[in-house]
Amino acid sequence: NLANRLLNDLLDASRIESGHLSVDLDAQDVGSIVKEVSQSLTARAAQSGLTIETDIAHDLPAILGDRGRLLQVLGNLVTNAIKYSPDGGTITMRAELTSDGDEVMLSVNDNGIGIAPNDIPHVFDRFWQAQRASRAGAGLGLAITKGIVEAHGGSINVESEEGVGSTFMFTIPRAAQVHERQRLAEAK
Repeated sequence: NLANRLLNDLLDASRIESGHLSVDLDAQDVGSIVKEVSQSLTARAAQSGLTIETDIAHDLPAILGDRGRLLQVLGNLVTNAIKYSPDGGTITMRAELTSDGDEVMLSVNDNGIGIAPNDIPHVFDRFWQAQRASRAGAGLGLAITKGIVEAHGGSINVESEEGVGSTFMFTIPRAAQVHERQRLAEAK
């Protein structure tokens, strides 16, 4: 329900701000996370006349992540895409290796209303919402999403064009990459 979700969002925002957001890191299969989010939100998207598509690169390495938190991040991005997309639109979730091969990049693309250029620097700010946002909310979703991604050692950004759509992209380190960094640090 809405009150519980708002309370959990406020708790998460508070933990992120204090640096106490806990993530339980373990090797995770990216494809299964993307598929789970797609399956859980397909009916909701269909109610809005939207289609969810997935594009998962072959042979992706495991990432080091907290499954529940990664489901929360992707779920939040897809839910936002549903909220701001017109009937008949398509939301695409992608997963691919970054060019340096150290991380996996996940993205959520929509052909929705887009974000005004002067709003883009603020989308990850706490309590900030675009003036055109017609739906009620606390304005914490993207701030929490950013905090969770950063707690995993990743980064998040957005590219958007008004009237064309938005793409939110975030990276999560490969499990092997993290173990290699730890090994090198311990060897010093």
